Amino acid sequence: MKLYADKFGTDNVKIIQDSNKVNPKDLDPKYAYIQVTYVTPFFEEKEAEERKTDFEMHHNINHFVFETPFTLSGKKHGGVEEQCKRRTILTS
Repeated sequence: MKLYADKFGTDNVKIIQDSNKVNPKDLDPKYAYIQVTYVTPFFEEKEAEERKTDFEMHHNINHFVFETPFTLSGKKHGGVEEQCKRRTILTS
């Protein structure tokens, strides 16, 4: 955060703490936004088999995954039978 506050000014940086998709039309163009979420390492099956040690499983990683719950109706909450999970894979 300090890096961006130094670059854009402390009052010009806002954090989005929600993993949901952000509609760019809802953002004020005078601010720099940072979206924060929790990610875990992601490996394709073959790569996971090749990474044998704990060190290999936690270093030199360029794919990460996070999951976001949602309902098909668009409601924030629903019964267990209505809930779905969206998996997003990020590459750095």
